[in-house]
Amino acid sequence: MKNFLIVIPAFNEAKTIGKLIYKINRKNDVLVIDDGSSDGTDRIAKQYGAKVIKSKKNFGVDYSINLGFKYAIKKKYKYVITIDADGQHSVKDLNKIIKILKNKKKTDLIISVRSNLPRFSEKIFSLYTSIRFNISDLLSGLKAYNLDIFKNYGTYDTFKSIGTELSAFAIENDYKFKTIKINILKRKDSPRLGGILLGNFRILKALINLSFKNFK
Repeated sequence: MKNFLIVIPAFNEAKTIGKLIYKINRKNDVLVIDDGSSDGTDRIAKQYGAKVIKSKKNFGVDYSINLGFKYAIKKKYKYVITIDADGQHSVKDLNKIIKILKNKKKTDLIISVRSNLPRFSEKIFSLYTSIRFNISDLLSGLKAYNLDIFKNYGTYDTFKSIGTELSAFAIENDYKFKTIKINILKRKDSPRLGGILLGNFRILKALINLSFKNFK
């Protein structure tokens, strides 16, 4: 069994995807899920040595990561690490996660906690998840998952949770998890969730869906 696969969901990230893949140690396996990009994201990712799955149209980040998990199971990986394609996550923080996974002490889930939440909807989301799960930042895209979590839950994309669904399931079902604090770098493209209004709407909608979900 292979240890871990780094999954990068990407939509029109030609400006950042190559540099990100280059920074990630070549010893790591990288899979880019091109979510219907029109700017050559898939071509650049391949040039830098990543495996690529390209969707015919834009389905969203949850759908893309779901494809990554299915690929990882097919290829018999033990863990999936997700990281955003926009350059906001530091590869140093990614390497911290890798170091934890290589430790013999079992960890099923690693959640990165951002130092700053830019949208007011993220702050509301954080307040809710702090109360319910004792985790302040489930929305951060830099996470690591033992694939047993996915196998037991069965999917990553049932109610457009913007990457929080599988983590919430793991926490409420007593999987072993850790959090690490991270700093967010300045992005060089448009936000993946859209502008201010659209981004806040999507996050608040995901919060409402999450609040009605029972993971037991």
